[in-house]
Amino acid sequence: MENLGIAEVLGPGGIVAENLPEYEHRSAQLEMAHAVQGAFETGRPLLVEAGTGIGKSFAYLVPAILQAVRHRERVIISTHTISLQEQLVTRDIPFLRRVLPFDFKAALIKGRSNFVCLRRLDGALRRQRDFFEGQSELDELARIAAWARETADGSLSDFEDLPDSKVWSQVAAESGNCMGRRSPHHHECFYQLAHTRAREADILVVNHHLLFADLQLRAAGARYLPEADRLILDEAHSVEAIAAEHLGGRLSRFGILRLLNTLWNPRTRKGLARGRTAEKDVAAAVRKAKRAVEDLFDSLRDLKGDENPYRMRTPGRVHDPLTPALARLREAVAPLRSEAATEEEETEVAAAIRKVEGVVSSLAGLLGHVVPGQVYWLESTGPGGQNEEMRSAPIRVADTLREWIFEKTPGVVMTSATLSVGGDDGFSFLRDRLGVPDPTELELGSPFLFRDQVRIVIPRDLPEPKEGDRFLQAAADRLATYLDACRGRAFVLFTNHAHLRRVAELMDPFFKSRGISCLVQGQGLPRAKMLEQFRTDVGSVLFGADSFWEGVDVPGEALSNVFIVKLPFQVPSRPLVEARLEEVEQRGGNSFEEVMLPEAALRLKQGFGRLIRSRTDRGVVAILDPRILRRRYGEYLLRALPDCEVMSDWPEFAEEASG
Repeated sequence: MENLGIAEVLGPGGIVAENLPEYEHRSAQLEMAHAVQGAFETGRPLLVEAGTGIGKSFAYLVPAILQAVRHRERVIISTHTISLQEQLVTRDIPFLRRVLPFDFKAALIKGRSNFVCLRRLDGALRRQRDFFEGQSELDELARIAAWARETADGSLSDFEDLPDSKVWSQVAAESGNCMGRRSPHHHECFYQLAHTRAREADILVVNHHLLFADLQLRAAGARYLPEADRLILDEAHSVEAIAAEHLGGRLSRFGILRLLNTLWNPRTRKGLARGRTAEKDVAAAVRKAKRAVEDLFDSLRDLKGDENPYRMRTPGRVHDPLTPALARLREAVAPLRSEAATEEEETEVAAAIRKVEGVVSSLAGLLGHVVPGQVYWLESTGPGGQNEEMRSAPIRVADTLREWIFEKTPGVVMTSATLSVGGDDGFSFLRDRLGVPDPTELELGSPFLFRDQVRIVIPRDLPEPKEGDRFLQAAADRLATYLDACRGRAFVLFTNHAHLRRVAELMDPFFKSRGISCLVQGQGLPRAKMLEQFRTDVGSVLFGADSFWEGVDVPGEALSNVFIVKLPFQVPSRPLVEARLEEVEQRGGNSFEEVMLPEAALRLKQGFGRLIRSRTDRGVVAILDPRILRRRYGEYLLRALPDCEVMSDWPEFAEEASG
């Protein structure tokens, strides 16, 4: 173990090569692994862009394992997507445990709400008539109870079909609703068993949401994750957005109403107060609080008007009837604690009171704009836009990340296939946005031969997106031509759900006439089911936005073409984007060049990266937005992409590209 080095594991003829038949030595992988080891040794942060096909997971896992075992340190590896987590936990780490000549322990940590709480499940079964309505919810509770007797780890990932969220919320583990060692189920608690494994592990795998939730807890003097000596952030391009989400605030009309219904639901006459002496008082307080919720959010909706989202620039613009109503509700609920028949019931009541207090605290922050350096806005979400939300987020996260991460953990490693915008600017955009102090920077290209494997098509004769429906109609017509030529097998990526729906509508007759299956995001199928169907139905087409630009891996014939309808610039009028642009302009910078353009370049790289996932993949990336040819910034965006031949239209290589 003491003499085992990176090269002995990952080099030609090394341990991995001897035990993995399909393994190909990649010098870039070895270079990255040595860089990760160097970051651990020097304590200097590392930014490394590792192109598709390098094998970056082994490149950081091997030095992380060696560091953890040799120095008795714990390494946390944080990812953004579930698919990468699953790759690490079910494939890469078990393989390395099997072949390395020493043992190490690894664990996946999930958020509390992923686990069933056996104490809460018992309570829900005892009082099921107080909480659940209709036979379907009672049947779902019975299904969860039967599953809990057989499950291996007690988490949602062990379900074949996920449970109803309303029923699960009554039995899931909660931080404010945990009795710890006083629980009658303490020794068999799935959450506690998972955390015992985590405390004993050398390598911990988490996701970015959990990591930043834990960092937020630590700032308040608590914590969720075990202490870590080293930190690796994979898919690091998503860190800023997730950090901002956790450092901000959010309250919604429906969310508050759901909380009130758990205390007392006037329609079903069920809830925590049912059958208690204080039931009448709680019911009256809930009714008043619900009216206050509607009054407050109706006022916010009137303030917002037709603008969605709407930036709230001035605090105190609306009257707040909800805070006093929740204070009265808290007083009405308090007697339920003394009336509780068991300590478990008292814990449930105490947790409900804390949730009410949490809403009051969040209301004060969101309506009063109490956190400096944040932007505040209103947004209508959900079916028909009926769920108004109040939101806030920090304009910059760099200072907080520097304090929470880089100053506390030596040698933080940040990696992704898309960290650098290329050229002279390289990593400067993300280095500034994330507050990375004096990092080592390494840009490793993909081993794939993109000039042989990919053609980029940019038609010159389409109208520009500013022409609205004329552009969408022209894009639909051109997509029909291209999809005829390539026989489907394509992702069509959008930056806007309204555009996605419109093009899907325009192209519906084409798909029906050709017998091509078109899977459209937002029309029923969950994302995972869409991908599964797309992989199996070779020749189908998938229309996707947002999440389909990254973290999606479809190697082989099923995905041979990627069509990018519009350049992925952020909408400058969205409150958080607008505030970040203003911040740059106020300090004398150029917001388009410093923010909009680099973010679009990284997003474009992510979309391009969906196509080539192996050495045998071949295909076409078509960009239908002609601004990439007509604007000065087009060269900047193209420079961020791998070196490929750029062509003006499909017929020149249709036969070659469609195999």
